[in-house]
Amino acid sequence: MKNSCFFEQSPIVIPYKGPLGIIVYLGLRFLQKKRINLKTSIMVESTRVRSKRLSFSGKKTLSSFMQVNIASLRQSGKLRTSETYRATLNSFMKFMDGKDVLLSNMDAELMMGYETYLKEQGASMNTVSFYMRILRATYNRAVDKGVIRQRFPFKHVYTGVEKTVKRAISFKVIRQLKEMDLSHSQSMEFARDMFMFSFYTRGMSFVDMAFLKKTDLNNGMLTYRRKKTGQLLSIRWEKCMQDIVDKYPGNYSTYLLPIIIHIRKDERLQYKNSICLVNRRLKEIGKKLGLSSSFDYVCGAPFMGQCCQRQTYSSFCDK
Repeated sequence: MKNSCFFEQSPIVIPYKGPLGIIVYLGLRFLQKKRINLKTSIMVESTRVRSKRLSFSGKKTLSSFMQVNIASLRQSGKLRTSETYRATLNSFMKFMDGKDVLLSNMDAELMMGYETYLKEQGASMNTVSFYMRILRATYNRAVDKGVIRQRFPFKHVYTGVEKTVKRAISFKVIRQLKEMDLSHSQSMEFARDMFMFSFYTRGMSFVDMAFLKKTDLNNGMLTYRRKKTGQLLSIRWEKCMQDIVDKYPGNYSTYLLPIIIHIRKDERLQYKNSICLVNRRLKEIGKKLGLSSSFDYVCGAPFMGQCCQRQTYSSFCDK
């Protein structure tokens, strides 16, 4: 419903003739123009306010500029990207002991110091590169907008990508994990179940598992679209998968698995909290199994490919 203060311009009907009619007509025309101008002014001001929220103003600091970029990403629906920018900003501000830095003061020496700090914190080279590339993108955006001039502060820091070794685990460990008695810890049992569900579904990512709908399961086939690529995939529904779903009968949400439980709350936050919990518990399970390397959710995906090649998956799922 439109606000009664504003209306579209329409023909004015004059109830009077002669000089009085002319005076009334001119008066009505004046009032109508006033209302239209008021409507236009408010619309322009509203647009200006919205633009100001996503524009860079105030001190030309890294924090203030990144805050604007983060808000813009969230408004455009790029939540995951906004989270990575937020994590990068938090990391850099920790390095700076909470002190902001002018964009014009970002130089090669400062960034090399940040790189050293990350390495001392135990960050891998890919993690170092991850933070540096986000900061570089932010810096270059400021240059493009004319906020600062280019000084190439990232020319001496690592921004490449190292090939990582896949941390696949053995078939024997998968069997031990499946048969472990974890009834003493509900959270450990949940972590194991989610890991096994991913294993049974050919290495499905946790985010895809979290957003599986009950309606995705039809006529013995589980069909879903990957969040990362948009690819549509179908998997034959097996008894081992149903056994895991049946263990959680109190799941009354529209989702298949009990990862996102509260529909009216932030779903992405529930997903993030759940994957963090699962990885913590899997690390504890890994220690119980005597694994020397770190054990978490992603360990199952590379092993899934090996199982498919060996054609051992079906026999494993049936048992």
